[in-house]
Amino acid sequence: MDPLRSPDSDRADRRTLGCVVALGAVLSAAAVGHNPLNIDAGLLRPLYFGLDCLVAAVALTYVANWSFRSTVARVVVAVVGAMAVAYFAAFLAAATLLTTDFDEDETVRATQGDVRLVQVDGYAIIDPVQRIELQRTFGPVSQATVVWQGRPEGDTADTASFSGPREATVTVTRWDGRVCTYRTGFDPLTLAPDRPYDDWESTGSGC
Repeated sequence: MDPLRSPDSDRADRRTLGCVVALGAVLSAAAVGHNPLNIDAGLLRPLYFGLDCLVAAVALTYVANWSFRSTVARVVVAVVGAMAVAYFAAFLAAATLLTTDFDEDETVRATQGDVRLVQVDGYAIIDPVQRIELQRTFGPVSQATVVWQGRPEGDTADTASFSGPREATVTVTRWDGRVCTYRTGFDPLTLAPDRPYDDWESTGSGC
């Protein structure tokens, strides 16, 4: 410590550093949670969100610890902070376990420029389930949005194609034998569909 600096100045500097780190972690967590550009973090997205929250919890504990002169208050803050860190660490562990050993197969059904319509085959517990995504990759970054998602009882995508410069069409055979055609426009920047179709919802498709 600089002998010319007072303990209060040193404490203020430590609080400022902790606040900057905490603010950065909170903003990062908000960006991961909201994801306005639909950046595809895959199955590890909960892990990234939890890691941001963990960093924010540690930084806020650090700030609070240097905001009190009383030893008792610092001990209380340290205990509460340790509990918060333990909670977020448990969340990280659970997210890691839930996002590990989960296989999904992807099949490109159509392309238009750098945008792809991709069929993703995965599982809901033990039942196979399908969805159609709009995807785009530029460098190390990928975007992905869901155009249609089926029920695990047996909804199957028959066709997926681009029906216009910014429009996608998906034809689906439902679990009860009905054939449905879903059409939606999408944003050229974010790939967000104007109307995503989700046959998990009782009124999601309107078919």
